[in-house]
Amino acid sequence: MLPEQKKPRVYGGKIAGQDAKRIGYYCVRASCLAAVEKFGITVEEAAAAYNWYLDKQEKARGQKKRAARATSKTALTKKLDSLCRQLVYRRGSCEAKGHIGVECKGRMEWAHGISRKHRILRWEPDSHWLLCSAHHLAFTHDPILWSRFVELWPERAALIERLRNVRWDRDHDAVLARLTALTKETSDD
Repeated sequence: MLPEQKKPRVYGGKIAGQDAKRIGYYCVRASCLAAVEKFGITVEEAAAAYNWYLDKQEKARGQKKRAARATSKTALTKKLDSLCRQLVYRRGSCEAKGHIGVECKGRMEWAHGISRKHRILRWEPDSHWLLCSAHHLAFTHDPILWSRFVELWPERAALIERLRNVRWDRDHDAVLARLTALTKETSDD
């Protein structure tokens, strides 16, 4: 054992906490026999620290895998947003053109009839409008004007009113299948 090394704490034949981590890491990088010489411990204690360290690493890898699966929901949400956006953009031009006293200008934008936090409506193409940036900005700053505009589309307004308080069943796969089918239908036209 080197003079600058502290003797590891051993309780019931097992090396404790940070010492086990330090010795286990050393066993992985060098060898258990080198750890025996360096730390002045028995071969069994070195092997126990080595196994403890490997178990901790394995558990950490398992947690990373779970975290990666959790982000797949985010990726699926982005894919569903993209499909719905494509369906709305296929309408071609600003749907508010000529309806209010604002001149159409700027790029086309995907406008939501109601907040996207209402998941049941988030991926329902008929609850969205294609607006130019001028109309989108005007409606954003004047909610009363927006509600009057939505009333010009009675079928869409009824859909929003009917579904906005319905609880979503969280079936991303069903929504993906429906939007994919709608995308294929509209691309065939």
